[in-house]
Amino acid sequence: MQLKNHSALVNTVILFPENIDYTIFLQPFNINYKLSEYYLQVGEIVDMLGWMFYIPVSLPHLSPLLEKLVPYLSSRNIAFKIPFNREMHYHLKEGSFGYERLGKVICIYPDNQSDIESLATELISLTETYKGTIVPSSAYLNGIVHVRYGPFIPIVRPNGEYFYDDSGTPVEDKYTIPYRLPEKIHWPFKNIANWQLPTSGKILNNKYYLEKEIEVLPKGRVMRGKFKKGLLNSQQCLIKEGRSGMFSDNIGRDIGDRLLWQQQLLLLLGDKIPLPYLIDYFIENGNTYLVMEYINGITFHQFLDEQFMFHNWVELPEEKRRTVISYLLEITNLIGIMHQEGYVHRDISTTNFMVDKKGKLHVLDIELAYDVSKSDSPFDGGTPGYMSPEQKTHAIPDFRQDIYSLGALILTAIIRLEPQKFTGENLYNNLFYFIGNKELTDLIIRCLDYNPERRPSIPEITEVLSEYRKQPDIEFMPIINKGVIKRLVERAVSGLYAPEVVDQEGYWTSQIYSFRQDRNVFVGLYKGIGGILYLLSRVEKAGMPIDTHNSILQANWTFLCERYLDFALEAPAGLFNDKTGIAVALTAALDAGLIENNKEHITYLKNLLHDLPEGIDVENGIAGYGIALLRCLRYLDLNFVNERLSAVILTVLELQNRNGTWLSDKKLPVFEKGNAGITWFLLECYQLTQNLDLLKRVEKSLEWLEEKYKATSIALNGIAGVALTFIKAFEVTEDVRFKNYAEKMLLSIPSRITTNNYTFNNGLAGLGEIYLEAYRVFKNNNWRHRADWIAGIFLHTNAGNEEKTYWIQNDAHAPYADLIIGNSGIIHFLLRYLYPEKVPLMILSDI
Repeated sequence: MQLKNHSALVNTVILFPENIDYTIFLQPFNINYKLSEYYLQVGEIVDMLGWMFYIPVSLPHLSPLLEKLVPYLSSRNIAFKIPFNREMHYHLKEGSFGYERLGKVICIYPDNQSDIESLATELISLTETYKGTIVPSSAYLNGIVHVRYGPFIPIVRPNGEYFYDDSGTPVEDKYTIPYRLPEKIHWPFKNIANWQLPTSGKILNNKYYLEKEIEVLPKGRVMRGKFKKGLLNSQQCLIKEGRSGMFSDNIGRDIGDRLLWQQQLLLLLGDKIPLPYLIDYFIENGNTYLVMEYINGITFHQFLDEQFMFHNWVELPEEKRRTVISYLLEITNLIGIMHQEGYVHRDISTTNFMVDKKGKLHVLDIELAYDVSKSDSPFDGGTPGYMSPEQKTHAIPDFRQDIYSLGALILTAIIRLEPQKFTGENLYNNLFYFIGNKELTDLIIRCLDYNPERRPSIPEITEVLSEYRKQPDIEFMPIINKGVIKRLVERAVSGLYAPEVVDQEGYWTSQIYSFRQDRNVFVGLYKGIGGILYLLSRVEKAGMPIDTHNSILQANWTFLCERYLDFALEAPAGLFNDKTGIAVALTAALDAGLIENNKEHITYLKNLLHDLPEGIDVENGIAGYGIALLRCLRYLDLNFVNERLSAVILTVLELQNRNGTWLSDKKLPVFEKGNAGITWFLLECYQLTQNLDLLKRVEKSLEWLEEKYKATSIALNGIAGVALTFIKAFEVTEDVRFKNYAEKMLLSIPSRITTNNYTFNNGLAGLGEIYLEAYRVFKNNNWRHRADWIAGIFLHTNAGNEEKTYWIQNDAHAPYADLIIGNSGIIHFLLRYLYPEKVPLMILSDI
């Protein structure tokens, strides 16, 4: 069976370098353009509501299409945008920037909407011979042309995009999938396509009934289904969907070709390695479907999570370590069999193997595998952190690339951190800190060697793993040197100015949504300029001077003033995401002397605290406002502070339920969103006022918290935040019960915890701060030792160089400078670790 031939789609298919600058496609037409986010923009886009066109053209077909499209649009003065380079084209086409941007490769903004259907007809004619993908947030017309009604220039906010209606009220521009026609808007394309809301069928190929969507991705869904097998019986199956045009490459192949290749591999290798057996392959409505055996089990990644439960390898019982090594040996053997059969796997990762209910290992996605006996171009892709340097540069695949990936797999399986966290120098020392075994550390180092010639063979890997399984010895970890940590903090502060965390204008950019690659400028404490300014102020005040004349710092301060502080009265209130938190950052900057204590800045501060939030929690409610008020009070009129604080306390007490709660806390006990944070605020108020009635209310809430979470024993699910409230309760009341509650909760967390979440938001930086607070209040060295371990994790997993360093957060592939979900939070923990007497608890304290 042969792969589909796409050469008949267009007369010319352009192959181009890996990241070509797309200005070369506009220069021949002698037209002006400018950079606009991910695009090159031609013409001025009018700020209006109307119909926009999107053309999700594939990579090799862009150039010939633009030869027709650019002169057509330019002659009619229609504004449009194209990606500014190939990388942006790829990410837009493949959904890296989210579903609302998926497929929006060429964007067309006609300000004259009087004959919009005729324009649509001509665009369809111009693009009819070209291939593209889908635009799920828009309506499909014909060919590769899609259309959507909405604002040409939306107002971007942290929680979505908006436009103003006729009355000046902001209205959310909802990117519904499938696209829904807005109310009171008529469909003007009746001669091209009738408007109807797309429906998702429950039966595929008149045979397969869909039971559950296991994963929904831009490239397609992974589903569990069932089909009739005989008259009375039915059988479960796994269905992989490839959406038309997705994952298209330079030679015109797409996800359908990958699934066809995987079908062939299942037939060729099914009797050699444990693969799911093939059931069916078909194409329906342009999408490709591969139907396979459904294996009831969990991925190897999930299996490892269950074995470790956030523990470090050294803490893991010997039996569990042997089990992990046994599976690694089995995976190594399976890859060796593939090599013997002449195939390079090319996508070895912990998620591409499965352990079934009986403990048997299965090989999953092999669509990237390469037959070394052929000269075909390999498919693009792979798993970040696991791909060899050669695979990243699209070198011809060979078996040594899999050796690199096996090294990354062994690293992840043993250390339980993603491989991309280990990109700095001193790799041996960094790995040994977690593994505690010389032979295993040496093996991983050799596998990850940039020189393929120096990587070990499959038999060598097998030998080392087998020897370790016989005698899984470990050694003690080295002691953390505070001088090294101080230098690390200095480099990390410099890393806040690294090109990896700022845009072309020097502004700090943040991830818009998790697990997406697009970034934007935010101003809040949670993510954005405000939080980074807060951190730098703490660094300065701790006695580690920062360069206040740094151009990036100056650019961001100017941005904050001109685009936010000057309009603060109009902004929403809230501690984490809105202006209340920026008041805390401004106060920290005043305390540190980063900005002058003058009338202008005090006016900014007053405006930021002018409005009360609507909610009740710490994150963006009145409890958070109360905390901010206490942080800022030395720069405010005392009558204003007393009046506002009294009003906040009164409101909080009025909203308290009879059982001591305010919120249901049905989900995890997140400090900033739940009862623990509100209780913490009231404890601080009692500490100031010594009001016994207030204390009674607080005790009622503490009783509920203790009862609710006394049985909790799972780390990093928010329980540490509840412990923080009990630490505060003991400090304020000296009631030993609260100390016991706090320590019991913290002891449920592994002493050498390991997780990919490095952030202050329920991650290692936040947990480290709580350990330091427990040490400060309880004077128990155990909590200091736990903070030592976390400091060691940050010491041994930073990237960058000797001048600037940073950390990769969670499962992201790039650093972020943010306070709560980025590097500034890590720096704050390390700063407090160094100077506990100078640096108080982040946000919640200034003494």
